[in-house]
Amino acid sequence: MQPRSVPATSTGTALRAVSRLPAVHRSLHGAQRPRPCAPVRAYQITYVGEDGSEVRVQASESDFLLDVGEENSVDIPASCRGGMCGTCVCKLTSGEVDMSEAGDLEGVLSPEQLAAGYILTCSSRPKSDCTVEWKQDWGVSVLDEWKG
Repeated sequence: MQPRSVPATSTGTALRAVSRLPAVHRSLHGAQRPRPCAPVRAYQITYVGEDGSEVRVQASESDFLLDVGEENSVDIPASCRGGMCGTCVCKLTSGEVDMSEAGDLEGVLSPEQLAAGYILTCSSRPKSDCTVEWKQDWGVSVLDEWKG
């Protein structure tokens, strides 16, 4: 039996084509989204833990705050990654974010909670330098207990 030859246009070409695709990262619902070649704007994000510890990082306007935090060892709880469950809720104490890609923002956070600065980090992209308070063991269900 002779070995079967694979046309050059199949596997090899496909692998070369895939290797030229842009880098991708995790985004809403775990989908892959192309990352821009160079950030248009970079902002300083300060994550403040419940013990007062701070982690300062740079993020582009295309980054989600949850992803940036995770990439820098900020262990914000998360579940759906689509703005539907509220597990990743944090408090924005300074700055501005865009949450337009949240799946069910009004169903997760009340107008009062939004006005108080609560955000869904999985769906929040920075629009300025930001300070974000986070806690390890809570989500939307315990916002009334927030003492931040």
